[in-house]
Amino acid sequence: KLGVTTIFVTHDQEEALSLCDRVALLDRGVLQQVAAPRELYDRPINDFVAQFVGSINLLPGRIVRDGATARFEGGAGARVQVPEGLAAGEVTLAFRPHAVHFTASPGSVELTGRVADAEFLGEFVRYRVEAGDTAISVDRLNLASDPLLGPGALVSLFVPWSEVRVLPR
Repeated sequence: KLGVTTIFVTHDQEEALSLCDRVALLDRGVLQQVAAPRELYDRPINDFVAQFVGSINLLPGRIVRDGATARFEGGAGARVQVPEGLAAGEVTLAFRPHAVHFTASPGSVELTGRVADAEFLGEFVRYRVEAGDTAISVDRLNLASDPLLGPGALVSLFVPWSEVRVLPR
């Protein structure tokens, strides 16, 4: 409004994301990413940015090419066909806890696991699901029609590919 550029230094993520037009994220004095707050949150460029801004699940694995098709093979038994254009190699799939669903959708990353913990937080329920050797956080809206899953419950998890970020390793 004033036409004045201001540099604002903070460690408070909510403050930075709500007040700033652009955020520069540094790690030990090295610039990691400069972006609008939503882009920084939705499209982190590396593991550090992904973990620093909000909660995130990181699923290490690799892109394997088989002729014209490519698939992700990773921890927790995850296997999924991936979009064209991704090079073969070691990657990490990153996705936010709120992007995980208990119902299938086409083109989703699919995982299976057991509920290790369910934390009722009023507005939503935060589940920790052990999928192989990987712990997956799942944030689900608290709807009266949904039963609360207890420890030990076997669940299938689905993450729409549109919510997944492929990060280099």
